[in-house]
Amino acid sequence: MSKRFLNWLILTIRTVALIPGKVNFTRLSRYGGRTAKTFASNFKTSVDWMKVNIGMAQDCFGSADDMAVAIDPSFISKSGSL
Repeated sequence: MSKRFLNWLILTIRTVALIPGKVNFTRLSRYGGRTAKTFASNFKTSVDWMKVNIGMAQDCFGSADDMAVAIDPSFISKSGSL
């Protein structure tokens, strides 16, 4: 992960937390101090989220040999349900 990406990710998370109501690129640019085009182009890029999560876990807890990954699937609807 590049430092540029991490800075953008932190800025985006903080900005989304501050924006009241609907979040879109125009509002991100208003509250985040970057252009809407900058936010849009960064959202278009592919991100290896597993690598991001492992990197954050290693920064917080140290790099141990054994790591457990827990996933909360509660947001996934059940098969066959409407």
